[in-house]
Amino acid sequence: MSVPPESRARRIETELPAVLIDIGGTEIAVVILDLSADGFRLRCSERLEPGERVRIRSGRGEDQLADLRWVVGDEAGGVFVAS
Repeated sequence: MSVPPESRARRIETELPAVLIDIGGTEIAVVILDLSADGFRLRCSERLEPGERVRIRSGRGEDQLADLRWVVGDEAGGVFVAS
């Protein structure tokens, strides 16, 4: 079941360089393509898996804990979770 567009959090398009940190502590360079209060879409040259718990580090300060929900090609999307 998809979420109606009017109930989704507003997304902001961007090209923000960031670092994805996987469960093993490996740091992977990514580019965040859009952001909302609830989640993100990013581009990554490494293979990612849906369901992975990761941390996202951008120039905004502390890491944000997130769950990857989907991966298609070199793009992935996820939701932020409370730490």
